[in-house]
Amino acid sequence: MALTRIKTNQITDGAVTTAKIGSNAVTAAKLENDLTYGSNLTVTGNLTVSGTTTSVSTTNTRVEDAIIALSAEATGAASVDAGLLINRGDDDNQAFLWDESADQFVLANVGAEDGDTGGNVTISSYAGLQAGAIVYSSLNDGTTTVSSTAAEINLVDGSSAGTIVNDKAVIYGSSGEVNATTLQIGGTSITSTAAELNFNDGATAGTVVNSKTVVYGASGEVNATTLQIGGSSITATAAEINALDGITADVNELNILDGVTSTAAELNLVDGSTAGTVVNSKAVVYGASGEVNATTLQVGGVSITSTPAELNILDGATLDVNELNILDGVTSTTAELNLVDGSAAGTIVNSKAVVYGASGEVNATTLQVGGVSITSTPAELNILDGVTATTAELNILDGVTSTATELNLLDGVTATTAELNYTDGVTSAIQTQLDAKSPTASPTFTGTPAAPTASAGTNTTQIANNAFVSTAVAN
Repeated sequence: MALTRIKTNQITDGAVTTAKIGSNAVTAAKLENDLTYGSNLTVTGNLTVSGTTTSVSTTNTRVEDAIIALSAEATGAASVDAGLLINRGDDDNQAFLWDESADQFVLANVGAEDGDTGGNVTISSYAGLQAGAIVYSSLNDGTTTVSSTAAEINLVDGSSAGTIVNDKAVIYGSSGEVNATTLQIGGTSITSTAAELNFNDGATAGTVVNSKTVVYGASGEVNATTLQIGGSSITATAAEINALDGITADVNELNILDGVTSTAAELNLVDGSTAGTVVNSKAVVYGASGEVNATTLQVGGVSITSTPAELNILDGATLDVNELNILDGVTSTTAELNLVDGSAAGTIVNSKAVVYGASGEVNATTLQVGGVSITSTPAELNILDGVTATTAELNILDGVTSTATELNLLDGVTATTAELNYTDGVTSAIQTQLDAKSPTASPTFTGTPAAPTASAGTNTTQIANNAFVSTAVAN
């Protein structure tokens, strides 16, 4: 049933319960407008206030809720600033806001803003912030992001304006000064005194100022009346000094020329040379590893045709020229020369060259000729000791079947080779052949003997044959 009136005898206890007020809404017609309740009010349920402004005028306000939701009824894309505003009376108000246009939290002077703005709050300026430790991912001054690390920023902590503090940033003093114990450039200490450095004060670029540092002009020039070294004036003209223009050598390098007697043409042989590579008509310069890369090597005008691999055979060789000359004229192959490797002087080593011993001896187990082993004993072979016969002469014995006894018949023979050769071609007993011949004294001829025809008129003991006699008779 609708509530029409609350009587004084209906509210007698400490709480207005459902027994006193029904569940229907209490309309303004039933309660006084601008209702003021002068005692404590406790609401145990949810309190919903629908209106434009909720004002809480209390000395202290305590909210149990750990998270306060602002702009809780917003929907769609974000479009309004939100935050807390501090009313400062006659002074500009300050606020802690989420600035929607900048996507940032800001501490700002908002001027006369009273919190009724529903959208973009006008910011007059930004307020300062004092805090303990601040944890941040990046710093920005409103335009530029600070890229320095915390360690780098901490270099300012403890620094003193105008004075160098070890391991701290240098800050100029009020007059732009820096009071340092030591100045360094590139890790090298500047040892000049202040007085020495003050020589730069009053110097003029490009012009010599007496008692001041000489400073090169914009084009590197110095306009001096007189140049001196060690108190001695340089009398060379600018043109003569300009001969050094472009030289990059230092004093030590220039001193290399001290005592050089080579002509410009001889020195120019180095121009265009390449270290490690031969350049035609230029000086040869060894490479970083001592190498010279040449197309052709010559000795005494004769080109060396050996390949690097062939020349490298000499790498590590310790023999001298005379020892190398032993190979002069050698036509043996590597394999043939290797037959000497492992051979032993005076002793036969299988598959190796035979090297005579100190007395010219060779100690062999077996001797072969043409693959046939020699079975003769050393004593039997020694029979040939002293023989001077040639191969052809010895070959006379080839095919001889005579026994040693028969051959020994020659033992004691004093006939010469020529005398023995008289028997060459004899096929029968010589004495028998001699017996068949006529004697020189009173010979008896058989058959038709012939004699040389003497010249006509011959008057000697020469035999006259029929032809001589016939001619003589006819005349």
